Amino acid sequence: PSDKQFGISLDCDQYVLAMVAGYPSYTTTMSNSGVAVVFENISDTWALAHQIYPEDPQMDGLFGASVSMSGDSYMISVGATGGVNSVGTTTGAIYIFYAGTGSYSQIAKFAPNDLSLYSEFGKSCSMTRDGLRLIVGAPNCEVNLSLNVGAVYVYELVSGQWAFRQRLLSNMSQIINVYTPFRFGNTVKFGSRGKIAVVSSQATINDVQLAGDIFVYRNDSMNILTLEAHITVPFEALNGFPISPNFGLSISISEDEKTIIVGVPGDLPNGSILRYDYVNNMWILRSKYTSTLLSNDSALGTSSFITADKNFILAGAIKANPNGVLVAFSAD
Repeated sequence: PSDKQFGISLDCDQYVLAMVAGYPSYTTTMSNSGVAVVFENISDTWALAHQIYPEDPQMDGLFGASVSMSGDSYMISVGATGGVNSVGTTTGAIYIFYAGTGSYSQIAKFAPNDLSLYSEFGKSCSMTRDGLRLIVGAPNCEVNLSLNVGAVYVYELVSGQWAFRQRLLSNMSQIINVYTPFRFGNTVKFGSRGKIAVVSSQATINDVQLAGDIFVYRNDSMNILTLEAHITVPFEALNGFPISPNFGLSISISEDEKTIIVGVPGDLPNGSILRYDYVNNMWILRSKYTSTLLSNDSALGTSSFITADKNFILAGAIKANPNGVLVAFSAD
């Protein structure tokens, strides 16, 4: 597509036999109403299998802004940042689809009524592999009368019904004079088993420098996420002092949930990937990956992925000439 928004969000099942891609600017009878497209891998060939639309499509609904798929591909969540809640406010919305009869049917819609206008609920979403838990970012919502602070919502499938479980906030008051919360929930990621969840924000330093940070939460026996670590930009690991490193723009979690991959597309000169490992109950920066083969400002780290065996890391560089590239790193 000429607008280049097809595939702006993407997820696969556990066995890489099915894939869902979001296309939020897709237009049918309404401009930017959006669609999610499912492909199936048949004999090593990807084929279009399903096109998914909401039951209540809207102009500028941007359905497909985010997508996530369960490990068996039966459950799919789709974010629509222009969606409305039950009282008609444009807050953003999440839709859930289930393929129990072979085709995907809408079974739920979430749009919290406590969100402010244009909260961008559904900007990011992530489902656990079993399809029973879902985390959703609303990075533009107002918190305590402060604009664009952001919040994150957690849901759980209980007795066949999706239920709200928890609301997460950045909780950064202890360093607010230096490090100001901004767009918390810009990226969210559940570990495949749901043991941990990672949330990024686009926090600023002294209200000037757009830095970014990540929050690591650990799940307890009651399925409640508790903050385990708040990791800010490790400027000593970056090249120079980039004005906008965008630390945390992409996040990937290993299968064993003991390694986190963080994209830093604003790192000089062409972006980077940072690897954090869980060692002795602490998250430790272990490695940095970048490529001298890329041109400056390639934005390496806009997307990222770590394989289940942790042997390889993949990273997208969307600004690399001419049309962006995908870089593979050996993670040893």
